Amino acid sequence: MSSVSRWVYTNTATVWKRGKKDHLNGGSAWGEPYQIACTWTAKTEVMRDNGGAEFVSSCQYFHEDKRPNHGDRIRQGAHFDSNPIALGGTDEIKSHTNWDMSFFGKKDKDMPDFRSAT
Repeated sequence: MSSVSRWVYTNTATVWKRGKKDHLNGGSAWGEPYQIACTWTAKTEVMRDNGGAEFVSSCQYFHEDKRPNHGDRIRQGAHFDSNPIALGGTDEIKSHTNWDMSFFGKKDKDMPDFRSAT
């Protein structure tokens, strides 16, 4: 984590990776939950998902973690339940983008910041 991010990303969110389709039970299988350092804003904004379709965001998470992606589930705070649907209160990441932060003096030029919107 960069020195800039240490003072910005002071909250925690839990992410569940979307797995393969669970044909026996319907729905998707989910990876084990993991936590990311982030900051977030509850913001309703017209956005486009990774496929180009419009949606209205409910929350936008800003972070440095490369693991979250489009289709994963996310929820504020630290959670350990392996099924995000049963847990409730999780949202699907519909848009995931990044941008260069090297102008802040990040030593790792390949470490962009990300926005994951639900």
